[in-house]
Amino acid sequence: MLLGAHFTLWRGEATVSEQKTAKARPLSPLLKMAASSGVHAAVRLRLNRGDDVNATDGNGRTALHLAATRGHLQTCRVLLDAGIDLAARNRDGEDARALALAGGHVDVVALIDTYQNASNVRATAAMTQSSTGHTVVTEVPSEHGVRIKLRSAWRRYIE
Repeated sequence: MLLGAHFTLWRGEATVSEQKTAKARPLSPLLKMAASSGVHAAVRLRLNRGDDVNATDGNGRTALHLAATRGHLQTCRVLLDAGIDLAARNRDGEDARALALAGGHVDVVALIDTYQNASNVRATAAMTQSSTGHTVVTEVPSEHGVRIKLRSAWRRYIE
């Protein structure tokens, strides 16, 4: 059952209530405050101390939802670098990109789009590689510092 929940989350088919049950850890008050305030150094510190990057508050919001709503670009970058789930939706069904767009924070929207595109390329490359046994080389825009690591059939990393 748990494996099935993770698979549907990966495919983006889970409902908000299924996402909440799959992510049982609550959002740390300190991480919530740091993300809301845009203090990216404090966000990085909380993540280094073990706070769950994908934890949610009572409204289903992640730290990325909070930072994107307020247009905190550097804080969003720290959270995205930490691997936060871009598909996470709050209780109203909104993702961080939609919240940033609603707030007019086009720089945050562009950053999220860049990470989303890199994530899609990484997933496609991994699926292609696993089905063919070959290494896939893909160019990704690195305007926001996104780096992709691909592993060849010989377990060598390509950057």
